[in-house]
Amino acid sequence: MPSLGPFSALLLLTATTTLPAGALSPSAAPAPTAGPEPRIAVSLQTTPGSPSSVYAILAPGSYYLTGNLAGESGKSGLFIDADDMTLDLNGFEIIGTAGATDAIALSAFRNVRVHSGTIRSWPGAGVTGTSLSDSTFENLIITNCGGAAIAVQADCRIVDCTVRQCGNGIVAADSAQVRGCTLQQLQTGGITVGPASLVSSCVVNAVSGGTGIATGSRSVIVDCSVAQCIDGISAGQNGLVRGCTTAGNTGTGIASAYARIENCVSSGNSTGISLGEGGVASGCRVYGCALDGIRADIGCAILDNHLMQNGFGGTPGAAIHLLSQRTRVEGNTISDNNQGIRADNAFNIIVRNTLTNNTDNLGQVTGGNRVGTLTSDPNTAGPWANLN
Repeated sequence: MPSLGPFSALLLLTATTTLPAGALSPSAAPAPTAGPEPRIAVSLQTTPGSPSSVYAILAPGSYYLTGNLAGESGKSGLFIDADDMTLDLNGFEIIGTAGATDAIALSAFRNVRVHSGTIRSWPGAGVTGTSLSDSTFENLIITNCGGAAIAVQADCRIVDCTVRQCGNGIVAADSAQVRGCTLQQLQTGGITVGPASLVSSCVVNAVSGGTGIATGSRSVIVDCSVAQCIDGISAGQNGLVRGCTTAGNTGTGIASAYARIENCVSSGNSTGISLGEGGVASGCRVYGCALDGIRADIGCAILDNHLMQNGFGGTPGAAIHLLSQRTRVEGNTISDNNQGIRADNAFNIIVRNTLTNNTDNLGQVTGGNRVGTLTSDPNTAGPWANLN
C-alpha cells in the first residue's frame, strides 16, 4: 500500500479531529458600580435651619427628604432662598405643629420645583412664595393648613395636587397653569388665578365662604367640576369656560363678563349662568336653578341652550332673564320653567326658540323687543318664529 504524503496526512488529521466550540452567547456585561447619590439629602448637616425655620436651602441644586419632617413652634418647616432648585419630598410628610408658621416658605424668585409628598397640619400656608414665579408644584397632598395650600406668583404650574381642609386653596398670579387638581372643604376660595391663566380638569367641592374657581381676564377654564360653593366659576373678561359642570352652589353657577361659556352644565344653583356685558352662552344645559337659568346684561348672545325646571325658588324666575338691551336669544329649548323668557328692557332679539310647558312662555317680555311670532304650528311658522 502506498504511503501517504505529508499534505494528505494533514488533511486526514483535520477531517478526523473534533475541536471544542466556543460559547454561542457572550457573557453579560458586568453590572455598573453604583455611584454616589447626586442629590443632597435634607439634614441638619447639609441644610441647617435658623431661628425661623427647621431647615434652610440656600443654594441651587437637587434636594430630597429621607424621612418625615416635623415642624417646630415659631418656625417654618423649610425655608428656600435659592433659584434653580428641586425638592423631592420622596413620598414623605412635612408635618406641622401648634405655633408653627408655614410648611415651605420660599424667598426664591424663579425655577423651583417641589413634588411628590404630603404637607399637613400647618397653622400657616402649605407652600408660599410671595416673589416666586416660573416654578412647578406637582403630586402634592396638602391638608389641614390654616392659610392657603399653595400661594405663588406668575407663570407657575400646579399639577395633580390634592388639597383638603385648608383656609384657602390654590392662589397664583398671571399666566398660571392649574391642571388635574382636586380641592375640597376649604374656607375662602378654591382656585384663584390671575390673567391669561389655564385651569383644566380640576374638581372643587365645598368652599364654604367663596368661589370655587376664579380667573383673571383672558383665561381659560376647561373640563372642571365645581359644587357646593358660594359661587361656582367666575371667569374674567375675554375668557373662555368650556365643558364645565357646576352644581349645588348657593350663588351663581358660572359668571362672566365679555367671556364665552360653552357646552357647560349648571344645575341646582341659585342662578345657573350670569352673563356680564358682552357675554356669550352657547350649547349649555341649565336645569333646576332656583332663580334664573341664564341671566344676561347688555349686548349678550344666548344661543342653542337647553333650559329646564328653573325659576321655582320662591321669587318667580325665568329660564332666560334679560336685564338690559341688545341681547340676542336664539335657538334655545326652554321647557317646564316658571317663566320662559323675561325681558326687562327693549331692543333685544328673541327668535327661533322652542318653549314648552312653562308657566308663562313670553308673557314677561316688555314692549319694544324684536320677538318672533309664538306659534304651535311649525308648518306655517316663519323662519324667525318661536315655537310653542
